[in-house]
This record gives sequence, structure tokens and C-alpha cells, in this order.
Amino acid sequence: MQDVENQSFEELIENAKNIIARLGQSDVNLKEGVELYKNGMATLQKAQEMLESAKLEFEEIQKQSYDENTTKA
Repeated sequence: MQDVENQSFEELIENAKNIIARLGQSDVNLKEGVELYKNGMATLQKAQEMLESAKLEFEEIQKQSYDENTTKA
């Protein structure tokens, strides 16, 4: 698995889907299942961080736009 720090949001989501699919298979042993779970949690945490960062960026853009519009009035 590629390091989550170097993946795009879309890659993270795709990897999470793959991990979920693999965890659903009957041939996953305990050790592999635990490793998949850890990787899945790290993947989802990084995706959540990216979403939060994007949300803050959108909020800042909206605030700047609002500030520009109110100072023009």
C-alpha cells in the first residue's frame, strides 16, 4: 500500500473501498485483518483531514468574498 501522506483524496477513497472489500472476504486471516484495519483507519483519517482542510479553505474564501462585498457597499 502506498503511503497515505502522498495520496490524493480520490486515491485514499479508492484504497478505503479496496480495504473494505478485502476485509469482507472469507480468506482474510487475523493478522492480515488487523493490518488491513490499521491501514484503513489511517487512510480514512488522512481523508478526513483533507476534507477538513478543504472545508476551512472554502470558509476562508467565503469570508474574504463577504468582507470584500461588505466593504464595497
